[in-house]
Amino acid sequence: MRFAHTTSGGPVLRATEQRRLSTLVASLFLTQLGAAMTAVAAVLLLVDRFGIGVESGVALALQVAPNVLLGPVVGDLVSKRDPRKVAVASSLASALVVMLYPLATTPAFASVVAVLIGVAGLPAISSRMALRASVIPEALQQQASGYIVAAERLGLVLGPLVATLIATAGNYTYIFYFEAVLASISGALILTLPRPAMSTPTQQARTAGWAGRLAGPYRRAWALVRSDRLILEYTISGVLYSVGIGAQRLLLPAMLVVTLRTSQDQLGLLIAALAAGGIVGGLAVGRFRISSPARWYVAITLAEVPLWLATFVSPNVGVLVLLLALLGVLEGSGIAIYFTEIQRRIPGDQIGRYFSLMSPSVDVAIVAGVLAISIVPEASVPVVGTLLVAGAAGLPFLLLWRLVAEAVTRGDGRQASTAHAGDALRP
Repeated sequence: MRFAHTTSGGPVLRATEQRRLSTLVASLFLTQLGAAMTAVAAVLLLVDRFGIGVESGVALALQVAPNVLLGPVVGDLVSKRDPRKVAVASSLASALVVMLYPLATTPAFASVVAVLIGVAGLPAISSRMALRASVIPEALQQQASGYIVAAERLGLVLGPLVATLIATAGNYTYIFYFEAVLASISGALILTLPRPAMSTPTQQARTAGWAGRLAGPYRRAWALVRSDRLILEYTISGVLYSVGIGAQRLLLPAMLVVTLRTSQDQLGLLIAALAAGGIVGGLAVGRFRISSPARWYVAITLAEVPLWLATFVSPNVGVLVLLLALLGVLEGSGIAIYFTEIQRRIPGDQIGRYFSLMSPSVDVAIVAGVLAISIVPEASVPVVGTLLVAGAAGLPFLLLWRLVAEAVTRGDGRQASTAHAGDALRP
């Protein structure tokens, strides 16, 4: 297990590759920044106009519904179309739809707009991830993963901050218009990237009936995940890990109020610590070459277990912030390695289909984590939540035998995995 610095023997980005990677990362960052801002603005608008109740909760939940229900269909679209065009169309549609939110004067209208925003933004991430294979060489995918994770975490940190500044300086409805501008710029950046090579659909795919066309995306997405044992186990670990991410949304404020008996006003500090650590972790992985990705992935994820348990006995907010920053470093590093390994094992024209299934699965897992904590008595949330988050990180490896075996033997199984996936996933 070793790191080799990218400037001392490892791969180095050429000027053209650097420019393309910077463009792709910038587009992803603007998309994430806009989504984080709208998440804040939507809550402000719904609570301001309709109060804290069923109407507001339904509208917020409906924005996630398209991703859960239609993810594989969009993944099929990304795999069969030029992902540049899909990404640009998604950006422009998002820019138009998000400006409808300030016009929502009834809960029904707000719910419709929420669904439209979910549909418009659905192809955003999967189409941009599909572009990675065409603009970044395989040897530099790890570096790309690190930068992408750092950019996403930076968007999560800055989004609520920018939204708060806009809302404080003027009207919170301006946030929606600001996101429309960001979405337009994000789409314009994608247009500067080269057109990727596209595979030709088989005759069977072209002549399938309506039932086949409807069921096909879901069948092919699941076949993609099952095509290789390592892909399946990486996916399982990522989905189960997301249960812990959902639990954190209620665990962190409970740590402040119940454990440390302080104000929830410091919640932003805890969230920022996790996100800032994620930026550092992503950049660290992007800067070094890892000789045994599976081993590092397993080791990094397992290292989170004792740190999460330690948060339960944090004596003060300062120590808790430090622990969360370290956890963020591990989380960002692990996610970057995960992205890299998935990108290397799945054919480039199929990666959009993979993330179209992975993304809604993660959404469901996050909701499951939130619900699991929400039924726990408030006084027990810190201990139960800590155990749940730690368990979501560590316990999956008791069942993921192939991934653990790869970690123990220092292998990565890449050659066999990639060939297997490429043979099994064509429509």
